[in-house]
Amino acid sequence: MVSVTLPRARAACSCLIVTGVVLSALLGPRLAHAQEAELPASDALPGIYRVGIARTAPAAVAGTLGYGFTEAQNDADGAHHRLSLRAAAAVPVVDWLSIGAIIDGRYDKHPDDSGGVIDTALQARASTTLGRFQLGGGLLARLPGAESLDMMARSASVEGHGLLGTQLGPVRLASLVGYRFNHGGPAGSDAAHLSSGDRLALGLSEFDAVLLGVGAGVWLEKTELLCEVSADLLVGSDAPALSQSPLRVAAGARRAVARGLSLELLAVGSLSREPDLSASAPLVPNEPRLSVFASVRYQFLPHPPPAAPPPPAPKPAPVLTAKLEVTVIDDLGAPVINPSVYFTAAGERRDLGCDVAGHCVVEDARAGDLVVHVAAPEFEPAERSVKVEGGVPAKLEVRLVAVPPPSQLRGVVRSLEGKVVAARVRVEPLGTAAVIDDKGNFQLDLPPGGYDVVIEADGYVAQRRHVQVEPKGVVILNAELVKAR
Repeated sequence: MVSVTLPRARAACSCLIVTGVVLSALLGPRLAHAQEAELPASDALPGIYRVGIARTAPAAVAGTLGYGFTEAQNDADGAHHRLSLRAAAAVPVVDWLSIGAIIDGRYDKHPDDSGGVIDTALQARASTTLGRFQLGGGLLARLPGAESLDMMARSASVEGHGLLGTQLGPVRLASLVGYRFNHGGPAGSDAAHLSSGDRLALGLSEFDAVLLGVGAGVWLEKTELLCEVSADLLVGSDAPALSQSPLRVAAGARRAVARGLSLELLAVGSLSREPDLSASAPLVPNEPRLSVFASVRYQFLPHPPPAAPPPPAPKPAPVLTAKLEVTVIDDLGAPVINPSVYFTAAGERRDLGCDVAGHCVVEDARAGDLVVHVAAPEFEPAERSVKVEGGVPAKLEVRLVAVPPPSQLRGVVRSLEGKVVAARVRVEPLGTAAVIDDKGNFQLDLPPGGYDVVIEADGYVAQRRHVQVEPKGVVILNAELVKAR
C-alpha cells in the first residue's frame, strides 16, 4: 500500500509558498501585474481545488478529465482504476452571490468487474470583503451515484462551509471550514450485497463529516502554481479512525492561455489509511490513492467598450532657442575657476560648459524663463533668474560670496600647579563637548554668538565662563582648576 504522511504534505505546500515569495522578491513588478482575474476551479467558481475563494467571478463553464489509481484492498483483490469526467457551470446572480451546477461521471475498472456512476450537485456561494480579507460561505447539495435511483435518493448529502482568504502580492491564501450531513445510513441496508470494489466506486458514507482545508496559489506571469491540503473527518457513533477519513494533498498549475480560457493540470494524493471495506463494515468513502486531472475552463468575461480614436496630434510648435553665456566672479571681481553651472526650466536641467576663467556657455538654451544655479568650492551657492528670447543671445554675470572661515574657541586646561587635568569642556546651550589632548589643549569651531563654557574635572571645582564669539574670530579661554576641599 502506498503511504504518504501529513508532514510531507505540509512541507510540500510550505515549499510552494516560500518559493512564490522568493520569486515575488526577485521578479518584482512582473508578478504584481501577472493576473488580476480570478480563474475558476473545477466547479467553475474561484478556488484552489476543494478550497474555494470567496470572490464573485464572471459566469464560467469547466470540464475536467481525470484518472485515479487505488491499490488492492485485500489479498484476493487487484488494483482499481478510475476514469472520471466532470462538467460544471456557475453564474453570478448578484454582486455577492453565485450559483452553479456540477455533474460528475466516473467509470471504475475492478479486477472482477467494472461500472459507471453519475453524481449531480447544486451549489451556491456568497462572498464579501473585509479589509484585506475575503469572507464567504457556501451550500452544496449532492445526489450521489448508486446502483439504483432509490439508493441515490436515500444517500443524498448537504454541506455548508465558510471561507476565509487573503492576497499577499502574487500569493493568495485560502481556507475552508464546513460540515456535511451524509445520509448513507438508509443505503447501508444494501451494503452487505456490495463487493469491496462497488463500495470503493460508490463512495457512499454513513457518517457526517467535518470539512477542513487550506490552500495557496502563487502567480508567475500567466501561470498559477497551486497547493492544497484538505480533509473530510468522519464523525458520529462507530465512525472509523480519523486516519481512515478522506485526507488528501493536491498540487498543480493553472494557466491563462487566451481571453477567458484557462487550462489546469493537477495531481491529488490520498493520505488516508485503507478503511475497512468488508461486507459487515459500514459504508465509508475510499478515494483513489493517486489521481491526475486535466481541465479546461472558460469565463464569459465582459468585453471592454471600444476605445474612442485618439484626436489627431497637434503639430508641435517650433522650439525657439538662443545662446546663453554666464560669467562667474568672486566678491572682488576675479573670475572663479571651473564653477559648476546649470539651469532649469519646466523640470528640465541643462549643464553649461565652463572654462578656467569662469566663463560658461550653452548654445541652444530653450527660450523662456530660466533659473541659473551656480556653485563653487569655498563659495556660497547662488541662483539667478534670466529670461531668454528665441534667437537673441543672453548674458548673465553671477557674483559669488566666499564662505567665511569658522569662528573658533581655543584654550588650555590645567591645575593651579600647572599639571594637565583630565577635564571635560562643554559649550552651552549647544551641548557641544570639546576633546582635550594630552597637553590640556582643546579647540572648537563655533558659529558667532554668546556661550557659557562649563569646565569640569573629578576632584576639582567646576568653572562656568561666558565668552562672546565674533564672526571669523578666535576666542582664547585658558582655565586653571582649583582642587575641591
